[in-house]
Amino acid sequence: MKSRLDALTRIGRFRALMHDVGRSRLHSLDRQLVELNDDLKAVFEGDRIAYGAQAGLAARRIRTLQLGLDVLAREQESARRSVLEQGTRAKLAELAIESAALDYRRSNERKELIEIIERALARSASST
Repeated sequence: MKSRLDALTRIGRFRALMHDVGRSRLHSLDRQLVELNDDLKAVFEGDRIAYGAQAGLAARRIRTLQLGLDVLAREQESARRSVLEQGTRAKLAELAIESAALDYRRSNERKELIEIIERALARSASST
């Protein structure tokens, strides 16, 4: 019983760490997405994109930024699903730990109660 509780505790810690790593990755992707959006806004706010060779360079930069935004959006969605899945697994592990801890505690209480009853029966048998 104790080894099951220990194993579940280790699994729970691992699941919680995986969830934290996923959330960290998601936050990183969010920051990257904001930075790319800011870069894209800066390209459109500049006055140089309207004429000549600069227009071609700006258009290429815009396409590159948009491709980066598309890739990051897909990664972000994937990371979101992963974080949700890891969070669910972490919560299930936490519930399993609580259940195993309760079973372990009840088992110990039963053993203690049996010992108390046996001692009481031994005393009453020896006194008669």
